[in-house]
Amino acid sequence: MKKRRIDVKTGAIGPKHDPYGCEAVIVNAENGNSAEYYTDGLGTVKVTCYSPDGFAVVEQREVDPETSVRAAMLVIFERHVGISPGSARDEFERTYEPDPFGNPRDFE
Repeated sequence: MKKRRIDVKTGAIGPKHDPYGCEAVIVNAENGNSAEYYTDGLGTVKVTCYSPDGFAVVEQREVDPETSVRAAMLVIFERHVGISPGSARDEFERTYEPDPFGNPRDFE
């Protein structure tokens, strides 16, 4: 059985003189499903869920969504991969140890 894999990527979007932060929480579940939860400083929230064969089965993108819409997006993510984006981020931070040669996931 495959082990759950979590990755958190952060970056910046927008012009160099006024950048906005962005973050993607990516979970590859034991059952082969995967999902990405993307947020940025412009208020964009995007959830994309993939089947084991790599096809996007759910994709929802909202700019500055209402609280109820954001909550529904979180539920979709969690039901698809079995963990919420917040819990996945926490698990990633607990288990990740910086490698002096870079992130080992970059070489897979």
